[in-house]
Amino acid sequence: MTNTEIAALRKSLNLSMHDFGKLFGVTAPAVIKWEQGFSRPNNIIETSMVHLKNKMDIARSTGRENEELERLKVILITGGIAVFLLWLWNQTRD
Repeated sequence: MTNTEIAALRKSLNLSMHDFGKLFGVTAPAVIKWEQGFSRPNNIIETSMVHLKNKMDIARSTGRENEELERLKVILITGGIAVFLLWLWNQTRD
């Protein structure tokens, strides 16, 4: 993903840089560097970002965007990265 695509994804999720970074186990300064193009996420994180974008695109097209955004909020509050990855890569709900 390009730096502008990363920023657009974060903004489409209504997440702060801190919360977006928390999903991927990094700090807000790392997200700032990605969005400004000074560095890139590693392959695992970038692949997860692409998958997250695709998952949210499907949710938007099927009218489930709000439901998925609420799940993300719960994940941020309760589970952190491990729960996020389980949710993200779970194919049974798509």
